[in-house]
Amino acid sequence: MPTDSPTPAPTPILHVLKEGDTLWGIAWEYGVGLEALQEANGITDPRALQIGQVLIIPQEEGQVVPSTPTPTPVPLELVNVGFYDTPTGGLWCLGEVWNRSGAEAELVQVAVSLYDADRRVLMERSAFTVLDILSRDGRAPFGVLFEQKPTDFVAYQAWIVSGEPMTYLGSRHIDLRVIDDAGELRADAFVIGGQVENQGDVPARDVSVVVTAYDSEGTVTGLRQIAVEDKVLAAGALSHFQVRIIPAGKAVASYTVQAQGWRGD
Repeated sequence: MPTDSPTPAPTPILHVLKEGDTLWGIAWEYGVGLEALQEANGITDPRALQIGQVLIIPQEEGQVVPSTPTPTPVPLELVNVGFYDTPTGGLWCLGEVWNRSGAEAELVQVAVSLYDADRRVLMERSAFTVLDILSRDGRAPFGVLFEQKPTDFVAYQAWIVSGEPMTYLGSRHIDLRVIDDAGELRADAFVIGGQVENQGDVPARDVSVVVTAYDSEGTVTGLRQIAVEDKVLAAGALSHFQVRIIPAGKAVASYTVQAQGWRGD
């Protein structure tokens, strides 16, 4: 069983931040955990990152979640789950959480256990959904990373660790809509472009789009979060985005794009 203490990589990879980079996108690109990436670089506020800043890409993360599933207070369901090997010998579990509660939900966390043929737990990991808020009857993607795939992994169990009704909106901006989006295959990647419109009456900041890609069977085969072009989006304004996804499994057959951000007032 893995311990809950991260082991630093002997020769860490370095990534220089460029325009449009997000922590989630970097974690996905290198097959590392988001929390491990933040811990390795002492990042407490992702909004303070600067273009040209050098990040250390760790080889492992070490958070272990409890092995006993915890009931959730709202009816949420895991759907479209898939497992994919990473180039560095790890394993991604991608999927979605479907909110069937009839009300917005937040703080949604997913856990996954890997088992051997004797039903012994080999590894356990967890992650929150990429979208902060799950709309009524909406779906939000998640990615759970296992840094090193166990060679004797033959079965898994996945469950919802937490999920609560949203009772306080805070500074989150809910009037962001994706419009005019279109996707096409270019070389080995699927590229999606479009615009985000601020349909509210206050500016929005730190706006990003979350793209979930599906194969022909509806399984999640790719996931990406990226910032829109404008750092602040005025009320009624539009901002462009372009997302490049290399599928982890089968080719992209369809996709969804959702936007989220914070109030700028």
